[in-house]
Amino acid sequence: MAMRLIECYRVLKDTGSLYLHCDPTMSHYLKLLLDCIFGEKFFRNEIIWRRTSSMAKGSQFQAKEWGSNTDTILFYATSEKTCLHPLQSITKEEAIRKFPKINERGERYNTATPLYRPLSMGERPNLCYQWKGFQNPHPSGWRLSKKRLEEEFEKGNIVINGERIERRSYLKDYGGVPVGNLWAESELNIGSQSQERVGYPTQKPLALLERIIKASTNPGDIVLDPFCGCATACVASEKLNRQWIGIDVSKKAQELVLVRLKKEVMQTTLRDWSKKVINTGGIPVRSDLKYEKLPNVEVKTLLYGWQEGVCKGCEQHFRKENLEIDHIMPQIKGGSDDISNLQLLCGYCNRVKGSRPMEYLVQVLNETIKESKYCSY
Repeated sequence: MAMRLIECYRVLKDTGSLYLHCDPTMSHYLKLLLDCIFGEKFFRNEIIWRRTSSMAKGSQFQAKEWGSNTDTILFYATSEKTCLHPLQSITKEEAIRKFPKINERGERYNTATPLYRPLSMGERPNLCYQWKGFQNPHPSGWRLSKKRLEEEFEKGNIVINGERIERRSYLKDYGGVPVGNLWAESELNIGSQSQERVGYPTQKPLALLERIIKASTNPGDIVLDPFCGCATACVASEKLNRQWIGIDVSKKAQELVLVRLKKEVMQTTLRDWSKKVINTGGIPVRSDLKYEKLPNVEVKTLLYGWQEGVCKGCEQHFRKENLEIDHIMPQIKGGSDDISNLQLLCGYCNRVKGSRPMEYLVQVLNETIKESKYCSY
């Protein structure tokens, strides 16, 4: 996860954000990891997603734990510029209840927002002033500065009716209900997911992904899901007019993307979608690295300096000419040729590792060290 999250952070714009879904057994470890990658100050929220039903298993034995019906979504920003629209639109019925009054132009409004500060808020001499014959008789003063009050009056949000003054909030200016960090299935209007199900045990509801995408992107933005699986994020992005990229090790993922796009986004043929969706079929080559075109001699010099002349395997110091360039993840396993996947090994370590991943060499060396403890000389 560390390698993948580092790469996610690398490709994010300064207005971007990351949402990481995990269960309670791993959330605390992953939060520490994300704090290191993004920085503690860019942690925004721990969102609790509450499913409708408990996941406690029925058993003939006495339960030893509470039923689990929540998961965690860790939300991180890349900078102070990160986009967020944490509001939820209301229904027509909710709008009528919240804005029960109608003006002469047919616009809905309410007068629930007070103009004066209550006594419990304390004295504010700078907000004690007279305006158009009105003044709070208490030292707590107005809720707005005189300049702001004038601005609201010009907008028509402050209305004087004879000896009465009122502050109006209009439905047309209402952005929505502020959303907290507890998300329930009932609140998301998820309902039955039977039509969405494609057989993935970790499949997320479409409504959950739509909320995240609406809140943290604008139309035309790019959404990346590096574990796209059954394509829920891809489908949600397409429905919301976002560009999207999905990555998955399963070859079945591309088929699921096309099937779900046809079924849930637009009633067109799979052939039409297959022309629109680009399947790279492999690992893209990074275009931001300047080392790819360097000759091996210069690459080796760079690696020698970064490793301080030490073999990445046995950790012994060697002359540069006695070290060999090696792929950390072999190319036959999908490893790239860029310098981030290269290292220097001594001849012995390179022969032991062969065409296997670096984990194999580490394991062999650790076993050798353990055996040497029991050797007698």
